[in-house]
Order: sequence, then structure tokens, then C-alpha cells
Amino acid sequence: MCGICGIISKGKSNLGKRLSDMNNLAKHRGPDDEGYVLIDSNIKNFICAAGNDTPHDSWHTLTGYQPSVNIHSTDPIVNLGLGHRRLSILDLSPFGHLPMCDNSSQYWITYNGEVYNYVEIRKELIELGCHFKTESDTEVILQSYIIWGSECVEKFEGMFAIAIVDLNKNEVFLARDVFGIKPLYYWVSPNGDFCFASEIKQFTECPGWKAQMNKPRAFEYLYYSLTDHTEETLFENVFQLKPANRVVFNLNESPLWVQGKPIQTETYFQFKPDSPAENFETAKQKFKERFKESVGLHLRSDVPVGSALSGGLDSSAIVCEINKILKAEGKSELQKTFSAINDNPNFSEEKWIDKVTEYTNVDAYFVTPTSEDVFKLTHKILWHMDEPYQSQSAFLGYHVFELAAKNNVKVLLNGQGADEYLSGYGEIRILRWYLLFKNFAWIKLYKEFKFNLGIKPIHFITFILRFFTYSFPKDWINFFNTKTEMFRQYSKIMPPNKFVDKFKHPHLGYLSKRKNHLDLIKFQLICSPLPRYLRWEDRNSMANSVEARVPFLNKKLVNFAAGQPLDFLDGINTSKKLLVESLKDLLPEAIYNRKDKVGFISAEELWVKEDKDGKFEELFNSSISVLGDLVNPIEAKKYYLKLKRDEIPFDYLYWRLILLGIWIELFKIERS
Repeated sequence: MCGICGIISKGKSNLGKRLSDMNNLAKHRGPDDEGYVLIDSNIKNFICAAGNDTPHDSWHTLTGYQPSVNIHSTDPIVNLGLGHRRLSILDLSPFGHLPMCDNSSQYWITYNGEVYNYVEIRKELIELGCHFKTESDTEVILQSYIIWGSECVEKFEGMFAIAIVDLNKNEVFLARDVFGIKPLYYWVSPNGDFCFASEIKQFTECPGWKAQMNKPRAFEYLYYSLTDHTEETLFENVFQLKPANRVVFNLNESPLWVQGKPIQTETYFQFKPDSPAENFETAKQKFKERFKESVGLHLRSDVPVGSALSGGLDSSAIVCEINKILKAEGKSELQKTFSAINDNPNFSEEKWIDKVTEYTNVDAYFVTPTSEDVFKLTHKILWHMDEPYQSQSAFLGYHVFELAAKNNVKVLLNGQGADEYLSGYGEIRILRWYLLFKNFAWIKLYKEFKFNLGIKPIHFITFILRFFTYSFPKDWINFFNTKTEMFRQYSKIMPPNKFVDKFKHPHLGYLSKRKNHLDLIKFQLICSPLPRYLRWEDRNSMANSVEARVPFLNKKLVNFAAGQPLDFLDGINTSKKLLVESLKDLLPEAIYNRKDKVGFISAEELWVKEDKDGKFEELFNSSISVLGDLVNPIEAKKYYLKLKRDEIPFDYLYWRLILLGIWIELFKIERS
């Protein structure tokens, strides 16, 4: 896990200082090593440079890519440069230093992430005649590119953002992993330089940088808590390479990029669900095997590996599987788990966490964040996040990774990604109910709906009306959205015309095409909500120089689950049916029988309503003043007081308004 950056200059210029400044802003992503390569692609010449954080051994170990000069004492005129910040996880020796080249010095790579199946790919490459001098996955990626070209990424199981320079063809290759676990942003400067990086803040060190608000995206953030759902960002002119996308630039041709426009990329992976299992028993066994394989791959590391344990099914399953693997391998060391808890039992998962830790006999660590920590850390967390987040859930995640770092654990596995394709949010159940409704199985539907929610018969009419939206055309859905109480309330505070010319729900296409669970799974994995959760996780972990790994986001696992019938994924009274039934013999009984999982939450609602010192209100009013004419300050303050007095249902708009104001000040955002 690392931080990367690069510049493809329209002409030739001094790129050394710019790369160094960009790299230094990502030091938290890789404090163990620092490296650069400055390239004149026209004459196939390069210089390897080091920085102040480059270890002594990296200078003096003959690798072919060891630095020869300090980046601060050289500034050659070149047209291309790569920078790297290393968090050493695999091959801790100087041979793992980056940017790395092959033996011919014609191929150069800077890379962030982990390719977990690198051992298997390495064996395949050796059979094809390749030779290796490192034990890293980086060299496997580079050799894979040399052999298979841009198609190599289709073989990788893992998380990655890759940049490779091919001096033979004068090409630059960029790619991002299938799920978008690792970030890759790009920005084109006013003079036409193409800059890419792991974090948006790295562009602030580039000449011509101007931080401007992307108002349509800000609107979607405030109204729907949507971020990371498109290739655009909240920063005008800054884009992200989409998940499962790649692109090749030929440096001999006219630039393929223009400021303010996304580049044309190629999608290299499409979800292809497996054929349904013959029966549920077979599905359970196959899921169990794929889950075990994925967790095993994610344990590959040359540094200690721990787990983030929330007390829910997903993280508990990972902890229990790791425990089983360690026992099978005869390893006596205890697995370390890290959890955030709360003094208020209504907002704490501690009793469930205890059931898992007692069952597995792990070495458990706990942290108890408070409302005071919110005021101490919000600016710092937002700086790391680059873009606003939604609630104190991200704040809790920061504390978990900080706790791991304090206990010298560099890698943390967690359960992110399971909800999106295993019916964790209830959307698959809603779809199943809709299909029952559509097929006139109304009696069965009513019994099941009543069994789940305990509703009164009269509420069944409301239920039926809700499902008509599955058949509504887009224009009707848009009309009904603008008539909701939430929209009317939000419109008083934030008039849409301050952000967009005409209101339009950002996902009308999806809302009018929710016809099968594969479409639903794709949407939740690639569009919303997973992308924003992955950003929070990446930034929280990297802020503390810890690598976050997500075993549930495995191509085999996802494709298998997505191919199973709806009734396998979701039961009458069992969400995540396939997961629960597959892993029953692995989990404590109390965990697989739970029905009250509340998610990774804080006591945020109480913190706001019991804010006796008025600190939250003060923060809210301060942000409202910063937002200026984007909001109606009178209506905003009315809303906050109603929220605090419990006169309206609690929601997180108050925090989104706070964060947007802080974000504007923190990143010096200009508003056109």
C-alpha cells in the first residue's frame, strides 16, 4: 500500500520539485521509502532520484533502479516523471524500492496496492521464461505487463492503481482495480500537463492549480449524501479513473487529454455471474470454499496482519476464518483485532464483539471515541479524505486504524463490501418482494411483509404504492422525488438553482431499470454506496500508514454470489442468507442468529441533541456563514434547532453542511 504520483508534460520542463512536493503530501501513505524517476522519453534517458525519506540501503543496493541523486539537488529538463511513497508490506528489502524497472530499464512502474495472487502469476511467468530478482508483487505486475500488455490486469486479484511507462513504444499505461479499492485521480493543468496521483490534495502543489467547487456534485452530496459515484469529483476539473478501467497514452501522438474533460478509457472487466448452483447445499459449500480462499490470499504479507472487528456478521466471519487458518497452520500467535465501542450500550457493539473475541481467543484492542474527539479531529480527517464524508461513521473508522498503528499492526482486514452483493442493505429483499407483487403472489407477499415489519393491514396499501415506482418512467420518478417532504425541506435550505439549472435525480436511469438483482448488485458495488465507503476506508487507513484489505471484494466470490437465485441470497427472516448458512459452523451461534445489527455507528444523534456547550451548533453556524448564498441561513438554522429539539427525524444533512463549509475553507475553494 503506497502513494503514487506522475506528470506527463506537454513539452519539457523541470519536474523534479513538482514531483517531490506532490509526493510529500502523500507521505502518510508511505513513510518507509521515497523514490522518483525522471524520464526524457524522446532520447530514452532517465535519472533515478531519492528524497529525504529514502533509506540508506535503497541508495546502495544495486537493483538497476537505485537512486543516484537527491531529488532536491537535480532538476533535469524532461517530459515525464513518476513518484512513489512506500508502505513496505511485501519484500521489505531495498529490492522493493519504487519506481522499479525491468532488467532492460525500458519499463518503469509506480504502483499502489496489493495483487494477492502474485505467487500464482509469478509461477506462470517463470514457465514462460521470466526471471525474478525480488519477492514483491510489483515485479510480477511489471513482468505481466511486458508479457501480456494492458490485458495483464485481467489476471490480477487484488486492489491497485498502476502507472507503467514503456520506453520501447513511448507509452504510458494507467489502470485501476475492478472495485476501485485503490484511488487514482487525474488533473490537466492550464498549460496542458497531465498529472495523476493517489490523492487530490497532491495537485495543490502543481503550477496552475485552482481549487473550484463542482456545484452539481456538491448538490448531490448535500441532497443525497452521494460522492464518488461518477468519474467527477467535488473539485472542478479533477477526475478519477473509474473502477475496472485502463488507458494507454502514446507520447508520440497528440495529447489525449483536455483540461476539464474526462479522458477516454476502456473498461476491462464486466461482472459475469456464475451459473446458479444445483441446490442451496451446493451453493453453501461453494461460497464457503471461495470465502476461505479469498481470506487466505489476503493474509499474504511480510508484516503483522490484524482485523477490524465491528461485531457484525461480515467482520466476525473474517476474524473466525483467520483464526481457523492460523490453527490449521500450527501458528501459536494470537490474531489482533481492533474495535471502536461506546459507553452508551445503545450505540455500542461491545457485547457482540466480546462474543467473537471469546470464541476465537484473539488479542482484542478497543477504542472509545467521544464527541470531544470530533472537534479535535474533524479538520484533520477531512484533510485526509479530500472530499466531505457523511457522518461520524468515518470518524470511528479513523480511530480503529489509529489504534492498529499504535499497536504496530500494518495490515488490517475488514468486512467492507459484503453488504453490496449479499443483501446486507435489504435492497435485494425489496426487489424480491417487488417480483412477488408483479407476479400476483400478493398473499405470500403480504404474509412475508407483515412477518418482517409487524405492520398493520392498512399499511399494506402504502407498501403497494411504493412498489409502483419500479414501473414508473424516469420523468415520473423525478416528479415524485421533488414532491417528497425531504426534498421540500432541503429546498428551503439549499435552493437547487444555486447548484444546478434544473433538478434531476442523479440515478434516474437506475431507478427506472431495477429489474433484476444483478443490476442492483452492480449499482451498489460500482456506483453507490460502496465507492464512498472505500474512499473513507482508504483515507482513514492511509492517514495512519496502515493497509486496509477487503476479502469480500474478490471477483470469484462476487461473481458466484451474484449468479445465485434471489431466494439463496435473502430469506423470509434472514438477510445475507447465503453467508449466514454457509459459515454457521465457523461463527458463534449468537452472531449468526443476530437480527439487530445496527451498523458501524456512533452516538452522534445524542451528541447533537445533548450538546450542552453548543459546540455542534457553533460549528454548524460557522459553516453556514462560509457557504454564503448557497444556503438560506434562516432556514438552515431553523432546521438545526428542530433537529436538536427532536422535532424532526434525525438525519445527517447537518453534518454534510458542516463539512462542506469546512472543506471550502480547508482547501481554499473558489466558487464560480
